[in-house]
Amino acid sequence: MQELRQLPKPERQRLIASVVARRRVGSQHELQGALRSAGCEVTQATISRDIRELGLEKTRDVLGRPRYVLPERGAGATRATR
Repeated sequence: MQELRQLPKPERQRLIASVVARRRVGSQHELQGALRSAGCEVTQATISRDIRELGLEKTRDVLGRPRYVLPERGAGATRATR
């Protein structure tokens, strides 16, 4: 099993952006699991702050499931689901 470690804020936020860009993440709990799978230990409070600081938007995919998107992709993703 991979050892979990805390990442510096810039590195952690890059990882969050990468995860959100590559797969559907619909909740903070799902994001925490994805980060844990990548070897990053992080609390829910830290995830909440990172989501706010990154400006992640919560939208819906084509099946109506919630998902976080990066701000520059948010408008396009919303239009694509309508």
